[in-house]
Amino acid sequence: MTTELSSSIVHIRSKDAVNFPEGEDLRTHFEVILGTAITCFEDEFLQLEVASMEVPFSFYGTNTNNNILQMREFRVAPPFTWNTDLVIPQGNYNIDELIEQIEAQMNGATNLAATYTWSYDIISNKCTVATDIAGAVGTCSFLFNTGSEANNLATPDGRSIAKQIGWTGDSDITFDSGTAATGRTSNSRVDLITIHSLYLRSNIALGNTLTSRTGTNSSILVKVPIEVNPLEMIYFKNEAFGAGRNYLSDNSITNLIFRLSDQNGNTIDLGDEINFEFTLVFSVHKKRARSNKVRDRHIFAPSVEVDGDTPEVPMIAIHDTLSHPVLKQQKEEIDKINNIEGKGFDKTVNEYQKILNAV
Repeated sequence: MTTELSSSIVHIRSKDAVNFPEGEDLRTHFEVILGTAITCFEDEFLQLEVASMEVPFSFYGTNTNNNILQMREFRVAPPFTWNTDLVIPQGNYNIDELIEQIEAQMNGATNLAATYTWSYDIISNKCTVATDIAGAVGTCSFLFNTGSEANNLATPDGRSIAKQIGWTGDSDITFDSGTAATGRTSNSRVDLITIHSLYLRSNIALGNTLTSRTGTNSSILVKVPIEVNPLEMIYFKNEAFGAGRNYLSDNSITNLIFRLSDQNGNTIDLGDEINFEFTLVFSVHKKRARSNKVRDRHIFAPSVEVDGDTPEVPMIAIHDTLSHPVLKQQKEEIDKINNIEGKGFDKTVNEYQKILNAV
């Protein structure tokens, strides 16, 4: 376990930033320049923890990352195809409000004089869409799989609304009133919780943080769970002390870039000029070199009795390579044990333990 030599506490407000790469109104991606650099010596390292964070829950579940419904209508005679991208206004909807919005847009944009009807079943948590298009007239399709905004394994960054309304995006959905496809029901389940948690990311080189998305070192400082409802404040406090413990590769920190994202790496939009705050703790620790050669020794002789029983023989690993500043003293204590045993001096358990406690 390392010993903390010193620490610095940095309180950061997004409103104090000097640079906003995605526009000054978006306060969840910014740069902060410290007037005094946070540094350590070459034989030391910096550790960073996010101590606390306060974020207003003003962002939307249905947002610019997931609010597109790509619809294709086909007329049989004369043959013609219309491709329409419906853009659902951003907001925090319940499912009835969302399908009402989609239904209104579809009926307003149809080129087949069709009527589209949406419904939701709370028991199965699925949506159903039906239409009065006759099979001889044409068809309508949702381009959940082949559309330019599809969100699936092939195009994971698509902005399709499919998953919110219960479709997986594995295939396009085609329906009309003249086929068995009348009334198509979603093949998965409605999921309006599109932002599962918040991730605070930075430009700081981290030495011990990985992510499953890339399988490599990550820019994530901490993951913050969302435990409140929209319009409330999200509070994070690192009560576990170490939940966001990051070991830094740099020995000097001055310019800090931060970005608040969702679980998919999309920048969170709190709204124009809405700010958030967090507190960082930088601590300096001494480096410890690892030993490559370890020798096991018995610290008790089998003949020593404890409470009338012969104890099991515990082991202590003694490092032949000593690099820590206090290991010189430890080596002297170890040598003392060696000298005693070499002379055949029979020590009691308590006397041995006093020496071991010093080690």
